[in-house]
Amino acid sequence: MKTVIIMLGMMSLITENSYGFGSRRSSGGSTTPSTPAPTQPAPPNSDIGTGGLKVVIRESNRFSSSGLALLEKARVALEKAVNSEEFKQKVLHFTYDGQETYVQNNGLTNLQIYNKIMAGAEEFPSQTAANNTMDLYTEYYTSSWFGRNVVGYTSPDTSTIFMNSYFFNYATPDGVAGNMIHEWLHKLGFDHDYNSTARRPASVPYAVGYIAEEIAAKY
Repeated sequence: MKTVIIMLGMMSLITENSYGFGSRRSSGGSTTPSTPAPTQPAPPNSDIGTGGLKVVIRESNRFSSSGLALLEKARVALEKAVNSEEFKQKVLHFTYDGQETYVQNNGLTNLQIYNKIMAGAEEFPSQTAANNTMDLYTEYYTSSWFGRNVVGYTSPDTSTIFMNSYFFNYATPDGVAGNMIHEWLHKLGFDHDYNSTARRPASVPYAVGYIAEEIAAKY
């Protein structure tokens, strides 16, 4: 019996994320599941006229029609959130341990991190130009039962952000928005502790993800 318990624990850790890129963030929301479907075109990216950082879903694979609608709602809310003055001020004045700083900030100040976000120059899987665009490549997947608490993940060798059905099927637009920017921030080179630590919420992906999610809920 002890051997079985140990093996289950190891399998759970392995499925948590890939290359340290991932999240166990949770979000409440609708209880109506979204049924997966074959690859479909990305939802429309209507111009909402916010200026600043444009959020564009380049690909959205294996989502149902209702899933695509949820992605679009999340995209619109996220674009409004990141271009708001509230987002700017909260990112600039985020504090950790009494100082305006983030954990694992790559040597950047809060202002430099904000400017890096708004520039939209992804570093993974390859360097892109600073085009003021958050380029998102998304895919719906279902993890094993052991990975059911994983919200989503990505890795340095792919542009794709994988969204776990265990989260996505019951998510709200603001929850999806928070997950999208969390994983996208990994594409800018920001990381966080693999395991749940006291400092992990102060990392750039987690902290900025929570800020964006909170503001997106207002739209």
